[in-house]
Amino acid sequence: MQKIISPAKQFIFTSYSFDRVSGEVLLKYGIDDEEFVERLVFPIPTTGIPEGIDGTLDRALLTLHLIAGVSYYKAKLPPEIVVESGKLSVEQAASWNKLYMLGLGEFFFRNDLDFREYVKFPITDERSFAIAQDDGNEKKSSKLSGAIVPIGGGKDSLVAIEILKSANIPFDLFMFGNHSRIREVAAEVGGKLFSVSRTIDPKLIELNKAGAWNGHVPITAYVGVAASIAAMLNGRRDVIFANERSANSGNTEVDGVVINHQYSKSIEAERDLQNYLSAFVPQDVRVFSLLRPLSELDIARRFAANGKYFGVFSSCNTNFKQGGVPTVTRWCGKCPKCAFVFVMLGAFIPRRKMVEMFSEDLLLRSDLLAMYKDLTGYGVMKPFECVGEFEEVIAAFALIHGRGEYEDSPIMKWFEAEVMSSRKDIDALIDRALTLSKEHSMPEEYAQLVYASR
Repeated sequence: MQKIISPAKQFIFTSYSFDRVSGEVLLKYGIDDEEFVERLVFPIPTTGIPEGIDGTLDRALLTLHLIAGVSYYKAKLPPEIVVESGKLSVEQAASWNKLYMLGLGEFFFRNDLDFREYVKFPITDERSFAIAQDDGNEKKSSKLSGAIVPIGGGKDSLVAIEILKSANIPFDLFMFGNHSRIREVAAEVGGKLFSVSRTIDPKLIELNKAGAWNGHVPITAYVGVAASIAAMLNGRRDVIFANERSANSGNTEVDGVVINHQYSKSIEAERDLQNYLSAFVPQDVRVFSLLRPLSELDIARRFAANGKYFGVFSSCNTNFKQGGVPTVTRWCGKCPKCAFVFVMLGAFIPRRKMVEMFSEDLLLRSDLLAMYKDLTGYGVMKPFECVGEFEEVIAAFALIHGRGEYEDSPIMKWFEAEVMSSRKDIDALIDRALTLSKEHSMPEEYAQLVYASR
């Protein structure tokens, strides 16, 4: 790893502002003398901002300012972080150090940068957890009700939505950004949609084009904070994500630090966010994942059994670029996510229907063999994508093999010869993948709902 030598001295969290009428939030940052502004617009109810939340809302906006800064910070990685927009206690600074370091883990790894002990948020408030929690907070509201579900266009949020629907749990949808594919899926689901638009400063985009450090950021943490603010403004009690248990598994390890593409989707990050919001905002809104006990394979099984969204969903990230304009097809057929989802769903959906959805048979693609080796743990490394664990991919392949539909597939011939012939635990792998985990951080009433569902 290379030592980080930044072309700048300071990264500055300058200020944030909120327009109570339009819902516009301006988040301002500085890299030395250069200013950046990120703009968001939150939905405001026709009755206006709820009473009694001003202090809580302000602390939530500070939290938003701090998490959104990660995209700008990484462009030049200045050695000194300055927070002019608020004060941070020892515990708060430690929380942000951890989120930035692990949330940018893939970014540091891909850029071969030595991130150890590098991120250092300033401690500007010596107060303790308890004092920070009690300082100037209003009495917690008891008027919040209902839920919002962040939707991204893929299968996971749709499985969570169907669980809620089957239990008659009221919810609205939440969309971060303004992508037409997501709107299409939301329309298929139906109901109210809360949309938060986001505009990145064009100067950051130009910096990236000019060769600035760039890479994956902890976007789920950003969405979680934004969704909690939208819920607070609109009187909703719960923000329900659809992050599965395999998000807890990393891709590789560097000096004892796990590098996980999905870190901000992990249960560790989820619990850290819950604790932070509770201690330093605090708020009545609960943020959690409904699908944490489920594997990717179990989610695929449920999605396949439901069958309602085959024509509109897409998990291919090629579709979800910043511009919001969809590609011609829903699946690029070239990325690890396409390869992964094809196998997960192929375990439960007939071949004919899979080819109809993906416009081709990805298991006939010999050029994807190296990718499938990586997905099963027989290659170089687990791909830096939102994909499942090695064992559940092997389990999915075994279920496809059992369907007897892919005898002409070069990928399946490799799997039979190199994987299935050497594994004596296939049935156990399938059983483990389809068994609910006991680890989660959701409220008990939702946990009962999930464990009762099949």
